[in-house]
Amino acid sequence: SPLSLMKEAEATSRAAVPKGSKDVVMVVNIGRINTVLSIVARGSVWFSYTVKLGGDFLTRRLEETCFLSKENADKAKNEKGLINSSDNQDVFGCLLPMISSIRDEISKHLKYWTVHKKDFLVAQDVDDIRKIIICGSQSIIPGLTGYFSTALGLEVILSDPWVNSFNFDQYIPPISYRDSLEYTTAIGLALSSFQPKADPFEAEK
Repeated sequence: SPLSLMKEAEATSRAAVPKGSKDVVMVVNIGRINTVLSIVARGSVWFSYTVKLGGDFLTRRLEETCFLSKENADKAKNEKGLINSSDNQDVFGCLLPMISSIRDEISKHLKYWTVHKKDFLVAQDVDDIRKIIICGSQSIIPGLTGYFSTALGLEVILSDPWVNSFNFDQYIPPISYRDSLEYTTAIGLALSSFQPKADPFEAEK
C-alpha cells in the first residue's frame, strides 16, 4: 500500500539538502537511465529537468568503445571512472564525452537560474547557485565530483542521504554509504510522512 506520493525531485531534495539550509543548491540525481537536475531554494524545489543519460549509457559506451564485457565495463566505470591517470586513459577517454554532456546540461541550467531566478521568487533577494549536491546510484563514479567542480567552478559534494534522518552518533544504518546514495529518493519519501519533534530523539529519552 502506498504510504507517500511525491514528485521525484521533491523527494530527493528532502533527503539530500540539509533541513533549514538557506543555500540555493542544485541537486544532481544520477541514476542508471536518467539524470535529474533540481534547483532547491529556501527548502523548496523551484525547477527540475530530466536528462536522458545515466549510468547504463556509460557502461554501454565502455562496452562498445573499449571492447569490454558488461561485467568488466561496470567494474571499470565503478573502480577507475574519471581518474585522469596514465594507466586509465582508455576508460577516461571513453567516459568523458558522455559525462561532459551531463556537465553541459548542468551549466545550461545554472545560467538559466541566474537569468530567471527573480521570476520564481518575485521581489526577493535570491542568490546564484554556489553548490551542487550529487546523489543517485551512479554518483560515486571515481573522479566525478572533482571533474564537475573543476569544469563548473563550483563546490560539488556527494550527498549525505541520512542528513535529515538521524544522528550517526546514535544510530548507524545497516547499508553502506554507496548503497544509501541509490536510495536518496526513497529516503526523502519516507521523510515526507515522518514529522519529528524539534529534537527527533526526544521521544526516546
